[in-house]
Amino acid sequence: MTGAIDLHLPTGSGVYSGEQLAVLKDGHQAAVRLVREVLQLDRLDVFAVDAPDMVIPSWGCGGYTYSARSVVLAVDSSHPATMSAVRTTLVHEFHHVARERGPGCGTSLRARSYAQERGLSASALVDISAKAVTRTAPREATN
Repeated sequence: MTGAIDLHLPTGSGVYSGEQLAVLKDGHQAAVRLVREVLQLDRLDVFAVDAPDMVIPSWGCGGYTYSARSVVLAVDSSHPATMSAVRTTLVHEFHHVARERGPGCGTSLRARSYAQERGLSASALVDISAKAVTRTAPREATN
């Protein structure tokens, strides 16, 4: 893999401490190390955004695969995430990226969002994959 998997941090607001930003960087780097070769990922942007309403409360972060080239990592400065939570969330989202780039489920994940049943099936597969890679419990269901 030759292309970067870049992390874009929420630094403009000034509400995130250096320690919180370091946790995001460390979790991102750990996730990339775990999945880069296995999932054959490169050329991907991860945007960490201040989005408390998208955060899994007990984790301090949440994720969304916007496209095959963009992932959103939602964070909340008042409920800081752990490195492990960031890592596991990104591994989960990176698996969605790999599926959207590769076999998918017939169409893009976004195009299938109306089909709740299929969306849950895709996330269940992703959680199994993330658990195997990170050796941790799957994320909590958000919907």
